[in-house]
Amino acid sequence: KREHVANLFAALGVSGEARRNGDAYRLCEIFAALLAMSDAEVGEVLAFTMAEILEAGGPVVEAVLHVCETDLSACWKPEPAFFDLCRDKRAINAMVADIGSESLAATCVTDTAKVQKALIESRIIGNGCKPNSDWRPGWMQVP
Repeated sequence: KREHVANLFAALGVSGEARRNGDAYRLCEIFAALLAMSDAEVGEVLAFTMAEILEAGGPVVEAVLHVCETDLSACWKPEPAFFDLCRDKRAINAMVADIGSESLAATCVTDTAKVQKALIESRIIGNGCKPNSDWRPGWMQVP
């Protein structure tokens, strides 16, 4: 993929590698080359670039989400693997507050992570409450 993306830029006489020194001229060259590409080619460049350099939760990710009008809830949902990997009790409790309420989170702050994760999953599917199948953690929402 790296070679393919490099060839897309080379065909337009431009190096597609951005410099980390804030070189605005190089960025303008890259932008002009992107404007000359088809939507499919820009999509390939974007996918490759995101996979290579974007930091989850960074400002560039948020900017791309806004420009591309990406609906994260259509692309990802919390599944068992997500909950298996989630181990930070403060983050889990914050998710309880988000999907439930601050008072709910306060009442279960001393519960185990397993219990709190089960509560989140119950809220998503609607056990004893209205289902919230579109819920995503705060970092998966675009402000």
